[in-house]
Amino acid sequence: MNDTSREGVIALGERFDFGIHQTFIAESQQCLEDTSVRTLVVNLARTQFIDSAALGMLIQLKKKCDNANKSLVISNAKGSVKDTLEIANIQKMITMR
Repeated sequence: MNDTSREGVIALGERFDFGIHQTFIAESQQCLEDTSVRTLVVNLARTQFIDSAALGMLIQLKKKCDNANKSLVISNAKGSVKDTLEIANIQKMITMR
């Protein structure tokens, strides 16, 4: 967690797909339960592949963040990952930076 900005960062590896579902849920839940975290950041700097399961996980996380009065941000998406997110119009639901 970044103490100065009260962000909980979930840094993902090369693939964001159903194979990391359990890890993603566990890390997300830890940030959601941390009362000092105001913003969850999904860092895709290393991510080269994203599939529809990952899009679903992001949407579910957005709902959980809304229920917990926390913000969700996707950061550092690039290349085909960024293209996939934009085609899915994820930026209409989740802030991308």
